[in-house]
Amino acid sequence: MAGENHESGGVSVTAPADTDDLEDRIEAQREEFTDLLEDVRSRVVQVKRETDDKAPADHGHESYAPREDVADFQDDLDELERRLETGFDNYEEIVEQLLDRIEVLEDRSMILAKTVAAIRDRPDGERGRNAVDRLQRRANRQGIRAATCENCDSSVDLALLNVPECPHCESPIADVVGDSSLFGSDRLVIGDPDESAPPEPTDGEDPSRPEPTDQEDSTTDERR
Repeated sequence: MAGENHESGGVSVTAPADTDDLEDRIEAQREEFTDLLEDVRSRVVQVKRETDDKAPADHGHESYAPREDVADFQDDLDELERRLETGFDNYEEIVEQLLDRIEVLEDRSMILAKTVAAIRDRPDGERGRNAVDRLQRRANRQGIRAATCENCDSSVDLALLNVPECPHCESPIADVVGDSSLFGSDRLVIGDPDESAPPEPTDGEDPSRPEPTDQEDSTTDERR
C-alpha cells in the first residue's frame, strides 16, 4: 500500500507518498524564504538610494554653525526673552502714565487754544484801554454809570470795564448812548470800537447835543 515502510536487507525504505509530501513542504519553505530575501533586498536598495540622495559620500558638515556660535545665540535669545518679560511686567503702569500725560497735554492745548482765540478776537492791549477810556469819558459827560447791552439786555457798570466788551455776552462795545425818555434806559452800542465810536467832543461842547443840520447852519449864517 502507498505510504507504507518496507524493510529490505535491514534498511527502512520510505514510501513514495511520504517523499512527495516532504518535497512539497521543502519547496514551500524555499519559496517563502526567497520572498523574504527579495523583500529585504528591496528594502536595502531603497534605503541606500534615499541616503545617496541626501548627501554625497564624501560630504562634510562645514555648513553647520560651530557649537560656540550656537551657544552665544542661545544666550542672546535668553537675554531678549528676559528683557521682554521684564518690560511687560510694568506694561500697564507705563500705559497709565502715558494716558495721564496725554490728558494733561490735551487740557493744556485746550487752554492755550482758548487763550489764543481770546487774544485774537479781543482788541490789543493799548487799543483796548484807549477804547475803554473813551467809553468811560463819554459816560461821565452824560452822567451815565450803567447802561444796557443792546445785544443781551444785561446791565453793565461802565466803571468796572477793563476791556471794550460786554462782560456778559463778550460783544464789542462801540459807544454808550443816553436815553432822555422817562422809561427808557441808557444803552451800549455794539460794534467795532474804532469804527463806530463818534469823535471826541472838544472842551465846552455838549456831547448830548445833536449835530447841526445843513439847514440850521444856513439859518445861523443868515441871522449873522
